[in-house]
Amino acid sequence: MKGAHIGFKALKDLYLDNLKDALKAERLKKPAGDVEFLRECTIRCYLLYLIGATIFTNKSMQYVDVIFLTYLRDLSLVNTWNWGASGLAYLYNYLDAASRPRCGNHGGYNCLFQ
Repeated sequence: MKGAHIGFKALKDLYLDNLKDALKAERLKKPAGDVEFLRECTIRCYLLYLIGATIFTNKSMQYVDVIFLTYLRDLSLVNTWNWGASGLAYLYNYLDAASRPRCGNHGGYNCLFQ
Protein backbone atom coordinates (compact mmCIF):
# COMPACT_ATOMS: atom_id res chain seq x y z
CA MET A 1 0.00 0.00 0.00
CA LYS A 2 1.38 3.36 -1.01
CA GLY A 3 0.51 6.47 0.92
CA ALA A 4 -0.70 7.27 4.39
CA HIS A 5 -3.84 5.72 5.78
CA ILE A 6 -5.77 5.44 9.04
CA GLY A 7 -7.53 2.38 10.40
CA PHE A 8 -11.26 2.50 10.98
CA LYS A 9 -10.84 1.87 14.73
CA ALA A 10 -8.39 4.77 15.09
CA LEU A 11 -10.71 6.95 13.02
CA LYS A 12 -13.65 6.04 15.25
CA ASP A 13 -11.61 6.89 18.36
CA LEU A 14 -10.61 10.23 16.81
CA TYR A 15 -14.25 10.93 15.94
CA LEU A 16 -15.42 10.19 19.48
CA ASP A 17 -12.65 12.32 21.01
CA ASN A 18 -13.47 15.25 18.73
CA LEU A 19 -17.18 14.89 19.42
CA LYS A 20 -16.56 14.87 23.17
CA ASP A 21 -14.31 17.93 22.90
CA ALA A 22 -16.86 19.79 20.74
CA LEU A 23 -19.69 19.09 23.15
CA LYS A 24 -17.55 20.10 26.11
CA ALA A 25 -16.47 23.34 24.41
CA GLU A 26 -20.09 24.17 23.66
CA ARG A 27 -21.15 23.39 27.23
CA LEU A 28 -18.35 25.57 28.64
CA LYS A 29 -19.34 28.45 26.32
CA LYS A 30 -15.98 28.54 24.54
CA PRO A 31 -15.61 31.05 21.66
CA ALA A 32 -17.79 30.23 18.67
CA GLY A 33 -14.75 29.82 16.40
CA ASP A 34 -13.28 27.14 18.66
CA VAL A 35 -16.57 25.25 18.83
CA GLU A 36 -17.00 25.46 15.05
CA PHE A 37 -13.47 24.16 14.48
CA LEU A 38 -14.10 21.15 16.72
CA ARG A 39 -17.42 20.46 15.03
CA GLU A 40 -15.81 20.56 11.59
CA CYS A 41 -13.07 18.16 12.73
CA THR A 42 -15.78 15.80 13.98
CA ILE A 43 -17.66 16.04 10.68
CA ARG A 44 -14.46 15.37 8.70
CA CYS A 45 -13.78 12.23 10.74
CA TYR A 46 -17.29 10.95 10.06
CA LEU A 47 -17.16 11.77 6.36
CA LEU A 48 -13.73 10.20 5.99
CA TYR A 49 -15.09 7.00 7.53
CA LEU A 50 -18.13 7.12 5.26
CA ILE A 51 -15.94 7.64 2.19
CA GLY A 52 -13.55 4.85 3.16
CA ALA A 53 -16.28 2.38 4.10
CA THR A 54 -18.52 2.91 1.07
CA ILE A 55 -17.40 4.79 -2.03
CA PHE A 56 -13.63 4.31 -1.87
CA THR A 57 -13.24 0.95 -0.14
CA ASN A 58 -9.99 -0.92 -0.55
CA LYS A 59 -9.34 -4.65 -0.58
CA SER A 60 -8.59 -4.88 3.14
CA MET A 61 -11.67 -2.89 4.21
CA GLN A 62 -9.74 -2.00 7.37
CA TYR A 63 -8.55 1.53 6.67
CA VAL A 64 -9.02 4.62 4.54
CA ASP A 65 -6.37 6.60 2.71
CA VAL A 66 -5.96 10.04 4.26
CA ILE A 67 -5.54 11.59 0.81
CA PHE A 68 -9.34 11.86 0.77
CA LEU A 69 -9.08 14.53 3.48
CA THR A 70 -8.07 16.97 0.75
CA TYR A 71 -11.64 16.73 -0.58
CA LEU A 72 -12.97 17.59 2.89
CA ARG A 73 -10.83 20.67 3.47
CA ASP A 74 -13.70 23.05 2.72
CA LEU A 75 -16.89 21.40 3.98
CA SER A 76 -19.07 23.89 2.11
CA LEU A 77 -17.82 22.37 -1.18
CA VAL A 78 -18.40 18.70 -0.33
CA ASN A 79 -21.84 18.70 -1.95
CA THR A 80 -20.38 20.00 -5.22
CA TRP A 81 -18.11 17.01 -5.81
CA ASN A 82 -19.35 14.36 -8.23
CA TRP A 83 -18.99 11.46 -5.81
CA GLY A 84 -20.76 8.96 -8.08
CA ALA A 85 -18.39 9.47 -11.00
CA SER A 86 -15.39 9.41 -8.68
CA GLY A 87 -16.59 6.19 -7.07
CA LEU A 88 -17.19 4.62 -10.47
CA ALA A 89 -13.69 5.51 -11.68
CA TYR A 90 -12.25 4.09 -8.46
CA LEU A 91 -14.29 0.89 -8.90
CA TYR A 92 -13.14 0.50 -12.52
CA ASN A 93 -9.54 0.79 -11.37
CA TYR A 94 -10.08 -2.07 -8.92
CA LEU A 95 -11.97 -4.13 -11.51
CA ASP A 96 -8.94 -4.00 -13.76
CA ALA A 97 -6.81 -5.43 -10.96
CA ALA A 98 -9.50 -7.97 -10.03
CA SER A 99 -9.53 -9.37 -13.56
CA ARG A 100 -5.94 -10.53 -13.17
CA PRO A 101 -5.13 -14.12 -12.24
CA ARG A 102 -4.76 -14.90 -8.53
CA CYS A 103 -6.81 -11.91 -7.39
CA GLY A 104 -9.21 -13.09 -4.70
CA ASN A 105 -11.13 -9.87 -4.07
CA HIS A 106 -11.34 -6.24 -5.06
CA GLY A 107 -12.18 -2.85 -3.62
CA GLY A 108 -14.50 -0.14 -4.76
CA TYR A 109 -18.16 0.67 -4.24
CA ASN A 110 -19.86 -2.58 -5.19
CA CYS A 111 -23.37 -1.09 -4.95
CA LEU A 112 -22.65 0.62 -8.27
CA PHE A 113 -22.97 -2.80 -9.91
CA GLN A 114 -26.69 -2.91 -9.13
